[in-house]
Amino acid sequence: MRTTSFRLALAGLAAAVSAPGLASAEPVAIVEQVLGAPPGLQALDYLSAGQAVELGAGGAVVIDYLRSCIRETIERGSVKVGGEQSIVAGGRVERTRIECDHGGRNAKPGMEEGSGGPGFVQPLKPEGQPHETGITRTIYGTSPLFDLGGPGRLKIEPLDPRGSAVELSIFAGELVHGRFYDFAAAGKHLEAGGLYRASARGQSVVFWIDPLAHEGAGPPGGRLIRL
Repeated sequence: MRTTSFRLALAGLAAAVSAPGLASAEPVAIVEQVLGAPPGLQALDYLSAGQAVELGAGGAVVIDYLRSCIRETIERGSVKVGGEQSIVAGGRVERTRIECDHGGRNAKPGMEEGSGGPGFVQPLKPEGQPHETGITRTIYGTSPLFDLGGPGRLKIEPLDPRGSAVELSIFAGELVHGRFYDFAAAGKHLEAGGLYRASARGQSVVFWIDPLAHEGAGPPGGRLIRL
């Protein structure tokens, strides 16, 4: 009886680790949209390298990779998440590129982008970006998607004359998955070309908005700011 219980516990643990919404490893991608009803998969779920996702015969998903800036639309079949793109069996995948900053603060010098090997070189400073050494994130939409980790106070300070200060008290009911606050969903935006510092829950990020960025919802991989 004890052996059976132990095996059942292990099986439950394995299922939790492989479930798309419960990944504990550093995310390499984020789910933009889910079509149909793939089990355990929702918009704005993080995905980690090695995860397996079953779409079945009628399911589809749109995935934004955070380092390679590849946007995948996958229909049907089985998906294994990679570092830069997915391996798809029994389904169809269409790949395009989105504007993103290759992972921003999550990219680590000395690591090859997407694979964990040696030789990674940080992307060049985007054209027009201020000469500000503290910038840790460039976004390509004026309505950021903030990963706050939970409810609390969000403070956004302009670091140049373009923008205005924003202070918000974010409640649990305003968050997606208990952690994401979306300026686009809230009808808010900042200034294209603006330089800002965002602070929440004892963390801060200096970010720059591309001058050609548009207001409203866009691929989350291009608007994500993790605090």
